Amino acid sequence: MRDSIVSVPSIIVFILGIISFIILHRFLSYVEAVKTGYNQQLDGIVKGIITTLELKDPYTRGHSERVAEYAQILAKESNQFNNDELKSFYYACLLHDIGKVNIPDTILTKPGKLTKEEFELIKTHPIVGAKAVEDVEEIADFMDVILHHHERWDGKGYPIGLKGDTISFAARITAIADAFDAMTSSRSYRSALPLQEAYNRVLEGKGTQFDPQLVELFIKVYPSWIKVYDSYNYENNITGGVINENPQT
Repeated sequence: MRDSIVSVPSIIVFILGIISFIILHRFLSYVEAVKTGYNQQLDGIVKGIITTLELKDPYTRGHSERVAEYAQILAKESNQFNNDELKSFYYACLLHDIGKVNIPDTILTKPGKLTKEEFELIKTHPIVGAKAVEDVEEIADFMDVILHHHERWDGKGYPIGLKGDTISFAARITAIADAFDAMTSSRSYRSALPLQEAYNRVLEGKGTQFDPQLVELFIKVYPSWIKVYDSYNYENNITGGVINENPQT
């Protein structure tokens, strides 16, 4: 009799535990489904914005995606970010040039050298871009990527002129990725540089334009960057996209 009295509560606790587990599992599945749906929705919005920007300046086709992929590789190698941070960082990189939607097409696609006034207008795009995404929760923590990707290690960048490690680590990563892709892509005013020349220029910028420690990491991950570069050039050849005039691998 005493054993029955003791066993009944144990059985009840066991059953309640199973029920609780089932409820928790279903709740977590629901949360994951909502999170996945949100990420897919955000991904669609971000890529839609990028497409709009590329319509303004067709020479930048694929630029945002390549910069994001280069930056992701470098960020992972640094071991400074967890998975959630890497995801947010990736979205911020995709939108690093969003502020250029505020720049007239005639300036973005000008074949010759910009005037001082035109360049001053170009220099406003990080501020405009950062303002545009400041309320987007998934990106807000990496808004500095958009605001500071044109800052330089030596303090001679824009829009603020930050120097050294006063520039966020994420923005310093993006600066290298952005510069490398800009150099290896054709623009309205020049042809793309060969990969080796762009590689050498990043090394030459060590301690002046770029964080010296990140340049060392860049050297380490460079073979992975070549694969990204090659994959986009292959895709352009298949789809008839804008091809770099003198790509070298």
